[in-house]
Amino acid sequence: MVEDDRVTQTDNVGSSTESRPEPGPGVLEPAAAQDEPVAADGGGPSVGGRRRRRVWDALLTPSFAAVAVWLVGVPLVVLGVHIVNANPLTSRGAVLPPAVGLFLVVVVVVAAVRVHTPILAGLAAGAAAVWVELCILSGYHGTPFGDSGLRGDAARFTAMVTRYTVTLLPVDAFVPSVPTEYPPLFPWLIARAADVVHRPGWSLVGHAQALLMSLTVLAGFLLWQRIIPAWPALLLAMAAPVAFGQPRKVYEIFTMAILVPCALAALCRFRRPGGLHWLPAGLVLGVILQVYQGYVLFTAAGLLALAVMGWRDARRRGQDRAFLLHLAGIVGTAVVVAAWYLVPFVHALLTIGGPRVNDYYVAGEITSDPLAVHRLIEGSLAPLTIIGLVGLLAFRRRRWWAAPLLALLAGAYLYRMVFLLVFVATGHTGYLDYTGRIISMLLIIGGILTAWTAAPIIAARLRRPFPPGIGIASAAGFGILAMATVWQVSTPSPIGSSDRAAHPTPGEPNLAAYAHVEPLPNGTLPQYHQPKLRITWFPTGPIEAAVDRRLGPGARPLTLSANEKLFAFLPWPAYVAVERQASNTFTHWDDRVAQLRALSQLTDPAAFAAASASTRYGAIQVFVLNEYRSYWGWGPLKFDPHLFSPAHWWIERLPSNTVVAIRR
Repeated sequence: MVEDDRVTQTDNVGSSTESRPEPGPGVLEPAAAQDEPVAADGGGPSVGGRRRRRVWDALLTPSFAAVAVWLVGVPLVVLGVHIVNANPLTSRGAVLPPAVGLFLVVVVVVAAVRVHTPILAGLAAGAAAVWVELCILSGYHGTPFGDSGLRGDAARFTAMVTRYTVTLLPVDAFVPSVPTEYPPLFPWLIARAADVVHRPGWSLVGHAQALLMSLTVLAGFLLWQRIIPAWPALLLAMAAPVAFGQPRKVYEIFTMAILVPCALAALCRFRRPGGLHWLPAGLVLGVILQVYQGYVLFTAAGLLALAVMGWRDARRRGQDRAFLLHLAGIVGTAVVVAAWYLVPFVHALLTIGGPRVNDYYVAGEITSDPLAVHRLIEGSLAPLTIIGLVGLLAFRRRRWWAAPLLALLAGAYLYRMVFLLVFVATGHTGYLDYTGRIISMLLIIGGILTAWTAAPIIAARLRRPFPPGIGIASAAGFGILAMATVWQVSTPSPIGSSDRAAHPTPGEPNLAAYAHVEPLPNGTLPQYHQPKLRITWFPTGPIEAAVDRRLGPGARPLTLSANEKLFAFLPWPAYVAVERQASNTFTHWDDRVAQLRALSQLTDPAAFAAASASTRYGAIQVFVLNEYRSYWGWGPLKFDPHLFSPAHWWIERLPSNTVVAIRR
């Protein structure tokens, strides 16, 4: 591994010395001996004074400044959004976040020109994290739902939250008799918060998305600031939200953001300044495995390469055995931390198993950009990503961070290429399209670090310094672009759709807009809603009332529902999920649907009642089906209405062509 340990701000060509990075904890060199003891005579500070100075110096760091601003700012944002009460569907409400963001950028730029201290970068990082909270929270103001409302994956995630309000175990959102396959920690924490504040879990999802996206920026800065100077760390903290701008997947963005700096610090900085001890590294990995482990798999080859690089470097310093123990500590700690989820999951793999069907979904990127080339050459960030690729190749032997980032990038591409072949052979995608997000993030990171490193080198070789302030202006430009990206995906579109006097901005509804048109369980709409966008109400409230009347208040019957939204609102056990390509492997989706198909082919009502009460996977107590002229439907299956004889079922017809059959 290359011995160069610094990301420098200048590179004096022809000189054997390099300028020091910014002072303070987190840089790649230990700080100067600022706190060396001073003799008591000669007017030096007292012992108590020196201790207070050490404490004060320990607090005056970019990391502490960022955390302090975040802790103060987030509650103020929550309160401020409530007080201002701006409709995000109006132009006034929509431009609130960019107006505040531009003001913050101007303040930081002016301060950076006058004050040269990394503490300012920490303050700016905390402010950026708070602004992200403001942007997303104001975009969801007036609705209890999060990004995308209850469409697709958002409904399934919300069902996980609702499930965990009634159980502490990591079980499947729909079929609670089997362990969850999907990492449960984020929805589990939302459910715990919902139980504490006595609110429905589905009503906190939007707030949780805003908070975790804000925490993503903060955590990214704290981790990056350990191994690079504070100012580029601030820019890198925004790389993940820019590369993967979907707040409904914020838990994936969070793990992607912290995985890379944690891997570099733990595997490439072993017993070097900025390195991460095995215990915190294991804790971070354990959290990643429980929140979303996909990016560990997508970059597995690259992570293995980083471990080999770190071991070789440790061996040259006679620390190879210690490094292997370091790796064992990381893995062991992660397994212990995530054991409550991993142990049931592995046990189910060994005892339940089943055919994997949830990666048959073919995302558009697989066919439109199979080699992930468009992510490199298209969009406003294309120059930066191209610079990143060139820089990682050019600096792979000159800067310690280049080879590890290149290894992670190559690992993601390798996973993508392998599963393209697997997809052609078997139809399984392995979620290869997700690699595009971390590829983009790694290229953005590479571009920022390359520009930070190469600019002074180029200036020195040209023997002409860059114009004053160009670095600050470039950083501010990236910050504004990052803010614009976050704002666009979290602000309902078309902007100003609720304005009466002004013309709304042209555009199609985005995922944020659907949060404001999703009907509540009783059929009412959120406080603010798009006038021209409608979603058919699924009558969860009347369904619950009908079951309560027949089976008693608080009943949780095993239910077959044609719409998964029922389980986003109610913690009832489902016989089977509706969407095959998003189902838990352990539920044996195909086998369960085969049982339903056999039921739908019966003709005798008594036989149907008996068979549906004794299926291989339990007695179906409630059917919630779509009512058509000649049949009642569930997905591809058609049930003859005559099968639901009044002798065996209570029948209620509800709005939105919904019919409910409750076993007597």
